[in-house]
Amino acid sequence: MRIFIIKICGFIVLTFSMGITLSILLVKNNPHVYSKLFYYQINKLETEKGCSILFIGDSSLGNAIDAKKFTELSSRQTLNVALNGLYGYAGSYNMLKAAVDKQKTIKDVVVMQTIDMLTREVSIEGYVRSLTTMSDFLEVEDKINYFNHYINFVRTLEPSDFILSGDDRQIKEDYIVQKGTFNSNNLNIPKTQDINLKKIEYLLKIKEFCLANKINLTYVHGPIWHESKIKSEDYILTCDSILLANGINVIGEAIPIMPGQIGNTADHILPSCKLKFTNEYFELLSTSLGHPSSCESQNY
Repeated sequence: MRIFIIKICGFIVLTFSMGITLSILLVKNNPHVYSKLFYYQINKLETEKGCSILFIGDSSLGNAIDAKKFTELSSRQTLNVALNGLYGYAGSYNMLKAAVDKQKTIKDVVVMQTIDMLTREVSIEGYVRSLTTMSDFLEVEDKINYFNHYINFVRTLEPSDFILSGDDRQIKEDYIVQKGTFNSNNLNIPKTQDINLKKIEYLLKIKEFCLANKINLTYVHGPIWHESKIKSEDYILTCDSILLANGINVIGEAIPIMPGQIGNTADHILPSCKLKFTNEYFELLSTSLGHPSSCESQNY
């Protein structure tokens, strides 16, 4: 009887593992632009070797930092593997793990997210969309909840999606092509009382992962429309205090986007301004970044 039960349990585990693996393959071939972006960045990790500085984050990062220019400015190989806001800190965490697995030379990680990220819910969907191995799934504590989210996501993939994508945006100049126009009359101003302290869960996982791998971690806010920045100053200060209290090195400055620089949303710059903002962020980050020669001996 005991042997029979063991065999049944083994069969269930094997079936479950095969289901997750096949689902990951299905998601990998999903033509939606968000999935295209995720695997575009994963492929970058596999083909562009020798990364020393890694940027992870959302679309505010994807639109703002030119990795080749940052490499030139820092004299260190830089990769920008930005996702978008749907993935949140959870997706950035999975991207970081994949990056360190493929790139053993990373010494600095810079997290750049839009300023309202701490008001959002924990992105379980972002986590399950960015699964690349079974270990990513096995790591989570609430496996049933995450598995349900994963199955619900897979169920949204219609056969027609693999013939005609529901989103015709493409990836150009290292990020998703912008679509639509910015409306300054409809600003989303984050408020201090809306901060969701649970949101920091995966940011803390990023911190612990960097500590374990002797990687220097820096957090910086993405660029934001200048009016939004002015109206969000108290909120930004509170966010910075929360991050610092949790042992995360944060640069307490959000670079404003001025008229003539704004892209299609309040946290997207025009593609033509990318080099300018890369220069500005290099100046902002230069004193926080470690150096290849000193990172090995840094006391963690």
